[in-house]
Amino acid sequence: MRITREGGRVFLRDQAALFWALGIFLSAGGALAIAMSLGLAQNTDELKPWERLAGAAVGLGVFAGGLWWLAQNPGTKVELDRTRRSLRLVRWGILGREVRELRFDQLESVVAEESENGDGGKVWRPTVRLRSGDVLPLSLLWSHDESGIRSAVTTVTEACGL
Repeated sequence: MRITREGGRVFLRDQAALFWALGIFLSAGGALAIAMSLGLAQNTDELKPWERLAGAAVGLGVFAGGLWWLAQNPGTKVELDRTRRSLRLVRWGILGREVRELRFDQLESVVAEESENGDGGKVWRPTVRLRSGDVLPLSLLWSHDESGIRSAVTTVTEACGL
């Protein structure tokens, strides 16, 4: 996460560009496969109908997978306003924009949530535990950069006085 400071405010922004690039690449590749099976390819007329259908089906699957990936990986910006003692979390992506605001006194702690990726490697993301018992990830993106996530946790903890 990228951390910036401006007066009495601290901003954290996850770096979703590579996640989005993968989703766009998959969606574009799927759309291309569909278009090729529908006539974009020069030799489309040489293919049997089942071959064209199979190409379109694979393209549709890849296209849908790219859209799913984009939906699962929205960008997040967190604004900590030390003057107003509030945390504002904004997520945006292909499913729209979501804004959530919390007062510092609603927060209990900030932790580096740990998990494993598909290869068994460790990944982290910063998470806020609320006094209500709810857990709020400050980013939906998992990162291999443990020190960067721990730095974000320390920054939020200090800014909120936890």
